[in-house]
Amino acid sequence: MKLSKHSSQSFPTLDAINAMYDDQFRNQPVQPDGGRFKFIAEFLEKEAVLLFEQEGAEFFEGIRRVFKFETPEIHDRDKFAWFRDEEFARETLAGMNPLSIQLVRAVAKKKLFMLDYHDLYLPFVNKVRQLEGTTLYGARALFFLAGDDTLRPIAIELTRPKSASKPQWREVFTPASAHEASITGSWQWQLAKAHVVSLDTGYHQLVSHWLRTHCCVEPYIIAANRQLSQMHPIYRLLHPSFRFTMEINAQARSLLINADGIIESTFSPGKYSMDGNQLGGLRRAVAWAFDYVAHYYPGAADIVDDVELQAWWDEVRTKGHADKKDEPWWPKLDCHESLVQTLSTIMWVASAHHAAVNFSQYPFGGYVPNRPYIARINMPSEMGADGNGMHAFMEAPDKVLLDTLPSQHQSALVMAILDLLSSHSSGEEYLGTYQDPAWEQNGKINKAFEDQARP
Repeated sequence: MKLSKHSSQSFPTLDAINAMYDDQFRNQPVQPDGGRFKFIAEFLEKEAVLLFEQEGAEFFEGIRRVFKFETPEIHDRDKFAWFRDEEFARETLAGMNPLSIQLVRAVAKKKLFMLDYHDLYLPFVNKVRQLEGTTLYGARALFFLAGDDTLRPIAIELTRPKSASKPQWREVFTPASAHEASITGSWQWQLAKAHVVSLDTGYHQLVSHWLRTHCCVEPYIIAANRQLSQMHPIYRLLHPSFRFTMEINAQARSLLINADGIIESTFSPGKYSMDGNQLGGLRRAVAWAFDYVAHYYPGAADIVDDVELQAWWDEVRTKGHADKKDEPWWPKLDCHESLVQTLSTIMWVASAHHAAVNFSQYPFGGYVPNRPYIARINMPSEMGADGNGMHAFMEAPDKVLLDTLPSQHQSALVMAILDLLSSHSSGEEYLGTYQDPAWEQNGKINKAFEDQARP
């Protein structure tokens, strides 16, 4: 399949989307002006150098592999998984962004859960709708915990706020509508899910992934390099968790989240984007940090008197987060408990937490209908409420869905990025596998390291 040179061209059919996984790397997007392809090619080249660390033929095969769109496992197992409510609910809880769904505590039986993007997105709806080729809603999705301990989506509310020319529009969609005599109810429910997922995907990329695993670690890295010597035990403990973070962040700022970059052109909410566990593994990280800290700091006074350590933490608070430096919730590094909690949290966020929201991107988002990155047109019922009618939707509901999903051009670009970001580098280091030479020579530290690395 030759991808359209028109950046806004929709896929003609669902089969055309499936063909992207058959044609392999011939699916490189054709650029209308030659600019963006050069832009993305340079990004892929830099990112490949960083991640693959290969040379010669292996390097170029890495570049070509980016455009060999492997069928994501979920879609390979079940071609209609993206259409099923059970999969929609499962991925909300255990998919690419499991961090947003919340229990509705006001309900006593604790069986109602919500994915709430109403208040967060609503102030940007009218602004985003002025951009070409995209739309936005404030949205809520409700889920019910069934008797078999699985989540079921029960309702989606989409809201358009009042504007200068239109009154507020709001509608609730339910899966029950899928059982109506008219098939349009089923398609409207699928469209509502696509809008919610596009909001969740944008939140994942900008907040769960970029902000909470990449950005938030930067102050710790900068302060560590400025205040801790490379021989300092805390520097050595944290160093493996900081590998490549600053380099990747610098490239992301210039090529992913920059003005008119990949995020703004292919994700909700467009150019307004920047306005806005596994417990066993965590327990092991805490235990490892506790044993490590206890060895190098026999007493609380040793922690307080460590000039480098205190200077590092002071810079994190006063320089790295200057706007929050006087908040009362900052821990004080004055005892084993506070130091262990701080270090284990940093290590966990930079490693396991990041892995959960990063390496799942292509498996879940590689098939566009399963995880659309942006919604491009309004709901048919909203257009009907504005007097434009639902004729086109009634005639061809599948075409309306395809026009709502990302365009061919957007899909090819984002799939390539997600495939690359989900890849493990040849020099990947996993928790419990890298050991500083100094640790091996220390009996207590070596034993503590091996204990936390043991399966």
